[in-house]
Amino acid sequence: MEEMRQLFLDYRGTREETIQVEIDGTGQRLWSPNAQQNLYYYVVSDQEQSRIQNLLEEHMNEQ
Repeated sequence: MEEMRQLFLDYRGTREETIQVEIDGTGQRLWSPNAQQNLYYYVVSDQEQSRIQNLLEEHMNEQ
């Protein structure tokens, strides 16, 4: 319970710091060996993944 309380205290101001970012990618149906069926995936390029990762890191470092 104390851990949950501390999480709340540490992150209660994040609602004012929310950012909205569009992620560029394409929807594709790909075979999933685990599910044994085609599943719909949103596929994002390596470059786009890096861009999003950098944005997240910048945002987290501002706090």
